[in-house]
Amino acid sequence: MFKALSLTVLFVAMFVSTPVFANEKGGLRKGDSMVDFGMRRADLEKGQLSGLVWLSDFVGKKEAPLKKQLLILSFFANWCPPCIEEMPFLQKMYTKYKDKGLMILGISFRAEGEVFKDAFEKSLKILKEKGVTYPVLFDRFTNRNQLLYLGPKAVLPCLVFIDSNGKIVEKIQGEDSHDFKKIEQIILKRLGG
Repeated sequence: MFKALSLTVLFVAMFVSTPVFANEKGGLRKGDSMVDFGMRRADLEKGQLSGLVWLSDFVGKKEAPLKKQLLILSFFANWCPPCIEEMPFLQKMYTKYKDKGLMILGISFRAEGEVFKDAFEKSLKILKEKGVTYPVLFDRFTNRNQLLYLGPKAVLPCLVFIDSNGKIVEKIQGEDSHDFKKIEQIILKRLGG
């Protein structure tokens, strides 16, 4: 027990002191290169996890299999009302611009101690109610990938905009993510019109 706790404390200390968390809210920020990670996609019809999806499937690699001009990561939690409120807008943007080079990935974030199965089932219900069709990713084991982007304070909701080269071109956290006019302007600028 003590050994596991010591390793956890050491990992957290190393993680928090990493220079990548130098900004006010933490995590990767505008101008940084993306950190690639893979998570399982939610199959809303079957109510289970399906294939592994990587960020580099869409951006960051010259030969990305599903190359897009702009990738938006939408970090959300099923217990975060503002996260749920922005889902219809993100769905609208996805429907409107997916054929013009936009990809949106919903990235689930669980509270410490939240049981995966419960969180997954609650999230599936919300996603179906909100009519979400953009891919939504879940991690059965850890929030490590999410914390790289969000930082130790994990302010939700959080939108991270990544260009085709894998550079973060914008990051919007908290209530600012409900400035829907600004978000669409960023999308239009990055898609060239």
